[in-house]
Amino acid sequence: MDYILDSGAFSAWTRQGSIDIDAYIEFMKLHKDRFTTNINLDVIPGRFGETPTGEEIESAAGKGYENLKYIESKGGVVIPVYHQHEKMYWLEKMIDDGYDYVGISPANDIQNSGRARWLDQVFGLIAKKKPDLKTHGFAVTGYNLMFRYPWFSVDSATWRILGGHGGIYMPLFDSRGEARYEVAPWVLPASGRRGLYEEIPPTIREAVVKYVKSRGFEIGEVEYTEGDDNAHKVGFGLPGGRQSRTRKTEVVKELGLLTKHSERARWNALYFLDLVHIGGCKIPKIIFACGDVNAYKLFRSVYDKYYPGSDRAGVLTSYFYIKGCKKGLEWLQ
Repeated sequence: MDYILDSGAFSAWTRQGSIDIDAYIEFMKLHKDRFTTNINLDVIPGRFGETPTGEEIESAAGKGYENLKYIESKGGVVIPVYHQHEKMYWLEKMIDDGYDYVGISPANDIQNSGRARWLDQVFGLIAKKKPDLKTHGFAVTGYNLMFRYPWFSVDSATWRILGGHGGIYMPLFDSRGEARYEVAPWVLPASGRRGLYEEIPPTIREAVVKYVKSRGFEIGEVEYTEGDDNAHKVGFGLPGGRQSRTRKTEVVKELGLLTKHSERARWNALYFLDLVHIGGCKIPKIIFACGDVNAYKLFRSVYDKYYPGSDRAGVLTSYFYIKGCKKGLEWLQ
């Protein structure tokens, strides 16, 4: 399984912090046998919460390239990253400088249609200058972007984020009840708290429950009763009850996708693993962004159970998180 080390520059930037480039270099050299790939230390343009100017974007791109060359001069090995809104000059330079593997980072503040128009230009240039260039798509797990371009690898944290927001990925089914992976999945509202799951037609619910059980998960069950001052009220997703704003008590009858965000995250991780292993997705590697220990444990619990030893999955974590983690690298095993 691949382990990719990102600098965490964006996370540091949002917290008004910074990354010591020399410390980052020493860390990647010390753990060169642990990580398959290291990502360049990017420079984020402008200030958090403000739209950067064109001048700030180009200045950041130039400083990021200086970081790339500095890291290499000190014996570090990293891949460069080309960002949306930067001039195409920087991608051409990466290709002309002989890089075989380049990160492509679409902007997260525009719609997919805008990202697709930009990516059309990106892969058009790559096709002309270096068709065999390997590309890694940052935060790219939307179907239209995943399947439209010849990525070597993509990563995303959506599997966990969506689960936290009460959603799961559910493949569509053909007339025989077989899962279809060639079309975008249904994002199923699977949170008992919201009550949207109960609005799904019964016949579809039955198919969902059957498929969920066939993959080793439980859908879970929640019951709502009138408020009871003596009810045992605990955190959502644990056995017991939870007082709602409507004075009803939420009682978890069975743990599962409806009742635990961690189970929804595990299910979503399995969906993407299924996509590349049995769903016909031609992207060689799908990388799971694990920003902390808990996310990594959730992913590994699914990977080790369903696809142990597979080289088509990997983990992306950041130096910024690791250096602030009391466990260091102990958890990343």
